Amino acid sequence: MKILGVHNSHDSGAAIIEDGKILAAVNEERLNRVKMYWGVPELSIKEVFRIAKVSPKDIDYVAFSNITPGGGAHGNFSRLTKRIQVMNMAAKIAPWLVGSKLFADAYRAVYSKFRKGSSVLAYLQKMGVEAPVKYVEHHQCHAASAFYTAPFDADTMLITTDGTGDGYCSSVNIIEKDYEIKRVAATPFFHSPAAIYAYITWNLGFEPNKHEGKITGLAAYGKAERTYNVFRRIMQVSGLHYKTVGLTPGHQGCRKLQMMLINKKWEDIAAGLQKRFEEVIAELTRNAIKKYPRKNVAVAGGAYANVKANQRIAEINGIKKLWVHPHMGDGGLAVGAALQVWADAMLAQGKVPKPVAIDNVYFGPEYSDEQIEAALRKNGLKFKQLKNVETEIANLIKQKKIIGRFNGRMEYGPRALGNRSILADPTDKTINDWLNKRLKRTDFMPFAPSIMREYAEQFYKNFAPGEEAAQFMTITFDVTEHGAKKAAAVNHIDNTARPQTVTRKQNKSYYEILKAYKDVAGLPIFVNTSFNMHEEPIICSPEDAVRAFKQGSVDVLAIGDYLAYK
Repeated sequence: MKILGVHNSHDSGAAIIEDGKILAAVNEERLNRVKMYWGVPELSIKEVFRIAKVSPKDIDYVAFSNITPGGGAHGNFSRLTKRIQVMNMAAKIAPWLVGSKLFADAYRAVYSKFRKGSSVLAYLQKMGVEAPVKYVEHHQCHAASAFYTAPFDADTMLITTDGTGDGYCSSVNIIEKDYEIKRVAATPFFHSPAAIYAYITWNLGFEPNKHEGKITGLAAYGKAERTYNVFRRIMQVSGLHYKTVGLTPGHQGCRKLQMMLINKKWEDIAAGLQKRFEEVIAELTRNAIKKYPRKNVAVAGGAYANVKANQRIAEINGIKKLWVHPHMGDGGLAVGAALQVWADAMLAQGKVPKPVAIDNVYFGPEYSDEQIEAALRKNGLKFKQLKNVETEIANLIKQKKIIGRFNGRMEYGPRALGNRSILADPTDKTINDWLNKRLKRTDFMPFAPSIMREYAEQFYKNFAPGEEAAQFMTITFDVTEHGAKKAAAVNHIDNTARPQTVTRKQNKSYYEILKAYKDVAGLPIFVNTSFNMHEEPIICSPEDAVRAFKQGSVDVLAIGDYLAYK
């Protein structure tokens, strides 16, 4: 059974799955070079068909994410849709109503009639896709993306949390014996802790739905006690529901928070917010597994891009394993929609839709040697092809060179995991200053490491509960004394790190670079950050890699089996 998943809202994209297995998944931003692109994913749809080698006639179902029109604040809170303006007005007049399940359900009932998809349907029809169309509710997409890709059985608690989606910001789910997802609780969007995080992101001069990670990084430099009580009063939990107290959504909420925190330092605001955010995320999870005891937890939704909050979940007593869907935000909804339609079809046939666990996310395009050479020659670069490029890359890292690595299929999700990555020496603790400046990135943002899986416990504490999540850089760990001493460049100021563990099975070439680096430098770890300039999407094609190289992001471009120099 082949299913095309389509998400045509915030961070749009497409995916094709077959019998629960992801064949291809790409987000539009990688192809049109507009970060977090909002709109019809025409290029992505075309590309996943090419990657999966599937004909439009072979598609059994088309799965769309969302049952209401996507969209709210387009990158900031100054450009609002009429729909959001109406909700803001309602929140101002009757906040008790907007925060209720009644309002959320009414919102769905009304706006589901205005769901936009005609342009995508016309495009699919033009391509020759004739399969029936299904629409999947927002948080059901998140839930499906988490569970049906997890390395777990039915003994799993499944939680979603984000800013808003189809009227809600969270769902709590259990797994039935037939592997069907059963929702047991949901929180209306009014009470979203992730929305409050977005308000602070906006108030501190950054862009909501894009720069929340900067607030997480900044928080480590502040003193939480100076602002914590403000957030403790506002952000609460009641059973299996988040609860916002004394704050209305949108403009009103932003302005009120701004006044409540006036004259406070940015880093202290970030620290107080981060502390309380971690607490409410963990408290809801703790309540869920207390009411419905489960040994594993799987999560998805934009809130779980917050790697420090994920660490708090993994530290909860009684949780054996945590799984974070690698593309936890809305960019993963195309995959989630497709997986849910597949699961529904299986259940309708009396079959069990068991998860097809993923141990890598290389679901994007790859390029031939001919395409690589053409890009290098077109741009006048000097290059050579090597039989053992991995050893040479390791030697260059040891020589303190900054390497741009482009190889194999592109990663799915927000993390560069060795195929579209910048690699660097892990020992220089001043790297945050000079490499962030070189990449035109915010100077307080930490760099993350890639590490050979067999050495992870030497560098990170309490590793076992989060080891699956660590494959995809979706969780932090406290750093051991050994790790802090040996790899200062990837140890944040709060003594945490966000590692990617690597095995030979997951990525042979990348593992060989790490192994060669250990042979020459004595360390199984180095810096891995995304290969892109600031505010650009991660590179996709050889042309993208060459352009970033020419802009000065790296010293050497290691592209496939080639090394390129200026």
